Amino acid sequence: MTQETVPGRVALTATQLITRNGANRQVLLVDPHPGGTWETWMTPYSSLVLDEEALKSKGQELGEELQFLRISPGASLKYLADSLDQLASVYEQEYRQALEQDLNNVLPDLTGGWHGEPFYTTYSLKFSHTSRSFTAYRFAFYHADLPVTDVAVDHIWVDVDDFSTVEKSPAQINGKEVASNVPVAVRQLLSHMKE
Repeated sequence: MTQETVPGRVALTATQLITRNGANRQVLLVDPHPGGTWETWMTPYSSLVLDEEALKSKGQELGEELQFLRISPGASLKYLADSLDQLASVYEQEYRQALEQDLNNVLPDLTGGWHGEPFYTTYSLKFSHTSRSFTAYRFAFYHADLPVTDVAVDHIWVDVDDFSTVEKSPAQINGKEVASNVPVAVRQLLSHMKE
């Protein structure tokens, strides 16, 4: 990690792999952003976003500096992942409350589905144009088999079998890129369901 990529904020994000049964199991993908911006299919999500000031305040409340605030140039991605796991534990109550209140939910008309433990977790570091800094993301994937009738944002149902080809190359479905963590999460879900 370089000085420029040291993250200034965190997004503890819960994502839903919403499926429906039929002859072929399908997964719901959405593009909640205005047309002409991201043009990316992703899973519905809700998140708790924390900036450096909130983290410092929480550390003072706990009487210790949080591991995330000690990230410096040269830190490994493993260290970043461990610090995000610590934050998920420290902020568990606020995180669960954010999910119940659909905080930063891209699909607020779809509630629920955040119960139990996630079946898969990933970590990433991305530049956020909103905050004009790098944000560290912890994506916890939950499975939900919810009755979905009307979705207010651009969406598509994709057969899970279609993800095997999506994983093999830069993924596009109906002219939009598929978020890179989606095919892997689908594979993880299918593996988890076989257990």
